[in-house]
Amino acid sequence: MDFTKEDAADDLLLNEVIWRAVKGRESSMPSPKRAAFVLGTDDDD
Repeated sequence: MDFTKEDAADDLLLNEVIWRAVKGRESSMPSPKRAAFVLGTDDDD
């Protein structure tokens, strides 16, 4: 895989920078919510 400099940014830190830019410097960002979706297959073999 070829990662660029932009891809190497810490996602939590980047989200906090964006949050504070929009909501204000003194606002606190809510904790992240993470989810995973797993799709199964219908193999009748």
